[in-house]
Order: sequence, then structure tokens, then C-alpha cells
Amino acid sequence: MNKKVIILSIIGNIILTGLFFSMMLSLDSIGVPIFDVEIKILDVTPDDITIQAVINISNINSYDISIEDLKIVSYNIHGEKIGVISFPSETIYAFRRSSLTSAETFSIDEIGTIRNEVSGKIDLSILGLFKKILPLHFFVTTDIPESLQTFSTPMVSTYFNIQGFNETGVNLIGEISIKNLEDFEISVSNISINLADNMNVSFGHIEIEDGVIPPRGSMTIPIQGFIEYSAMDKGTKNITVQGLSKIKVAGVSISIPFNIETKVNMPSLADVFFNNSFGGLSLDGDVRFTLKGMRATVDLGIINPTPITFYLTNISWIMWRVDGNMKREVGYDVMDNYTIPPQDTTWIKTDILIPYEQLIPRDGEHLLPDSFEITYRGLVSIKGSNQYLPIFLTGSI
Repeated sequence: MNKKVIILSIIGNIILTGLFFSMMLSLDSIGVPIFDVEIKILDVTPDDITIQAVINISNINSYDISIEDLKIVSYNIHGEKIGVISFPSETIYAFRRSSLTSAETFSIDEIGTIRNEVSGKIDLSILGLFKKILPLHFFVTTDIPESLQTFSTPMVSTYFNIQGFNETGVNLIGEISIKNLEDFEISVSNISINLADNMNVSFGHIEIEDGVIPPRGSMTIPIQGFIEYSAMDKGTKNITVQGLSKIKVAGVSISIPFNIETKVNMPSLADVFFNNSFGGLSLDGDVRFTLKGMRATVDLGIINPTPITFYLTNISWIMWRVDGNMKREVGYDVMDNYTIPPQDTTWIKTDILIPYEQLIPRDGEHLLPDSFEITYRGLVSIKGSNQYLPIFLTGSI
């Protein structure tokens, strides 16, 4: 009986030892599970990005395995850690497949390819007696979509016009329209308007307040400026609008400069007169005969209804004797310069003495002339401008 027990014990030990070695061999020949990792972008906001990771694990072994401490660490293009996606532990039965899903939101600091490090451990246990742990470690990359890497310059359009005159210059009005072509909010800053002549010499600069434009929205900025008359002397002006648009995507701030050029035609001195309904000129005079000759007193009236002070220079007069279709000069002189104040009528009195020898009839002239004709000539200007507008007025006395 004791011999039978001893024999059975030996046989049992042999069986257990064989089973042990069999299990050990099974542990040594473990098949690495098949991992299929899918990483996609769920959402992008100005401040962060949400990434979802789906890991499909196929257990090709004849025994159960456990996946422990599974996580994905994401790095930016500089190798800096930007986020971690963690997964719960999961037991995968023999010859079965399991799917793990997790998501995380973080900022990426700089747009570019995201490198993802997948790590964890595979835990194998047989009957709770034999265990083996295998490290899990590999990399996958996530490409940022082209739409999040390339951004459009805002669409900028302008309108400018000259409207209204005053004592020292003209008013510049207009507007700047900025359209956001992106699906993210943009801010616009450092907006400025520079005015220059054809030689690119600046004569004006306007700073504009910053603004924010919603996705696919637009912003219109009214413009009011002032240009002195000295700038009128060089014709067409160049207007440059420039600024900086900033867009924030997934925590990354991107600056996009914009620049647009346009031209505005400066008014001439004639435009100033015509647009302000310049009142005009008038003559009034009388003639009397004295011992020294014919004396004429002529009043030249200059009506200025505008808010602008004009200057009348290079004034001269010529008097003509008129006989039928014949006309002969009998006197000429140059006058002093005058200032024509705004919204007033200025009278310039001229005393003219024509010696009798100039009035003696000549070939074809009558004993007494039909009339005397006087012509005034001069130049009108505005303070600060080198432009001059000639005036001409003829009347009979």
C-alpha cells in the first residue's frame, strides 16, 4: 500500500512538473497582441484642440491578457510634451478583440505634426500562479490638417473721398472694410493709414483703433482726416492701409500682416471755388472830367461766400476807349495785393486818371467815345498752396 502511494506521488509530481514547464514554455512563447491605433482631431477652438484616440487590441494568445497603465503622451514638433491621453485597464480574453477609447483637450503651442508615444504593459497570468509582464512602447504621428496650417489674409477694401473745405485744408472721409475669411475669430491691430505724394513723401498719417472680427464676419471702420492745402499742389495722392491680423487656433497665435494701396485725387483750386459756389465779381464806376484829364472811380466788388480766406495778387487794370468796333488802350496800372476775407464782400476802389492827350480821337474814332471799357486781371490763391487761379473781369463805364 505504501509503495502504491509513493508511486502515485511520484507520478503526480512528474505531471505537475510537466505542467509547470508547459506553462513556462507558454509564457515564453507569448504572442504580442496586435495594436491598431487611430488618432483623430475631434474639435479645434482658439485656445485648444481635442484629440480622440481609439486603440483596438487583438489577443492572439490562448489565454487572457491584461493591458495596464496604457497611455499616449503627445509631443509637438520641438519634442515638448503637450498632453497625455490615459486609458483604463482592460482584460482581453483569449482570441478576442477589445477597443479602448479616450480623449483629451490641450493646447499645442505650435502648429505641426504631433508625435504620440504609446506606452503601457501587457500582464499575463495563468491560474493566478504564473505571471509575466511585457513592456508596451511604440510611436504614431498625427498630422494637423492643411486647413489648420494655412490661413488667408483678411480681405481689405477701402473708399476715400474729399468732402468739404475750410480755412486751412480739405476733409478726407472714407472707410476701411475688413472681411474675415476664416472659421476662427481674428483680431486686427496696428492699423494705420499713410498718405504720400507721387515721390513717396509722406504728408499724413492716421492711426486706427484695434478691433475683433467674428468668424466669416466683417468690420467697417469709418475714416475722417484732414489734408492741408499745401498737399493739393502735387495732384494724386497715394494712400496705404496696413495692419496686422491675428488668429488663434488651438492655443497657437498666428500673425498675418495685410497691406493695400489706393489713390485719391486731390482737388484743384478751381474745385475749391466751384464746390463752394464762389460768389463772383462785380464792377461799379463813374467818370468825371477835370483840368488834368478824365478821372474815373471804379469799385471792384469781390463776393466770397466760402469759409476760406482768399488772396488776390498780381492785380492790374487796363482801360480801353471804345468807338463802335474799334477799341484802343488808353491806360494801364498795377495794383496792390488784397486779402479777401471769408463770407464777405470786399470792395476795391480804383482811382484812374487818363490824360486828355490819350483821349484825342485818332483815325476812325469819334469825337466822343461810345464808352470806356475797363478790364481787371489777377490771381487768386489760398494760404499754404502754390496754386493760383486767374480771374478776369471786364465792364463798361
